[in-house]
Amino acid sequence: MTKGIKGCNKLNTMNEVWLELDGDMKAEINRIIDSNGEGSSLLRLFKIYELPDQLDFPTSLFDKLMTYYENVDGKTCFRVGGGQWLNVTLEDVLYLTGLPIRGKPVFPKPEKYKDFDAFHRVFGRPASKEITFLELKEICIDKNKTRSRDERMKAILLYIVNCIIIPNSIGKITTSYVHFVEKLDEVDSYSWGAAALAFLYEGLSRYKSGKMGVGFVWLVLGFFFCHFNIKDIFGVEFNRDVVPYTLSSLVKELSKKIGGNHYSNEHNNLGKKLMKLGTRLQSTD
Repeated sequence: MTKGIKGCNKLNTMNEVWLELDGDMKAEINRIIDSNGEGSSLLRLFKIYELPDQLDFPTSLFDKLMTYYENVDGKTCFRVGGGQWLNVTLEDVLYLTGLPIRGKPVFPKPEKYKDFDAFHRVFGRPASKEITFLELKEICIDKNKTRSRDERMKAILLYIVNCIIIPNSIGKITTSYVHFVEKLDEVDSYSWGAAALAFLYEGLSRYKSGKMGVGFVWLVLGFFFCHFNIKDIFGVEFNRDVVPYTLSSLVKELSKKIGGNHYSNEHNNLGKKLMKLGTRLQSTD
């Protein structure tokens, strides 16, 4: 995967937790999702991908789309269709993921005021600024059956936040974000969609400046396939269904049809298809 987006495809990481959860916890998560229960706005993201196969991010497609991402006079957008300035919006995030775009801000305080003791309060472990995904995963799975249902649910929610809302390439989780899942009855009151979009914007700007970019980059692909007539170029078909199943369908299709970064054997000359994509995106029709 291109260095600039390394670590951003955390759907595989999140899916590993889902596959290893016991049947009772899976049933409880499904019950919460179906009833729009506490934390359902985040738990529903499990439905983007829940199969044993690894997803292959279509890096070459993403790189091509990012050639149209420009910064002029402090305004950074995709410049397509004869010079139109367009960008992923809150409405796109809502449509693709179902994440709430209104509510309390997810990052309301400066770094120095973040609550790094929350992880100790919730999970009974020594306070620390960071833990590994593996350490948090062990709490989610709870093979030794020492955790309560609520403790495990909070760990699962925190895992999802770090895989989708604020994915990064360092392989560690900032424990202060436990604060936002500590009270299960308040989880859905936060504007997770706005947080994901803000993090994505920052990551795309870093990517264009040659730095390590971060963010849920599948949103960029979803934006283009939902707004532009390009699916025929790659033979991609996806269902426009209730959230997050539009994104779920698209993710599976893109991974299968154009995943990876292989030009020579990627379904009949991927390079030519990307050139056709460029022509289509620059057209004013």
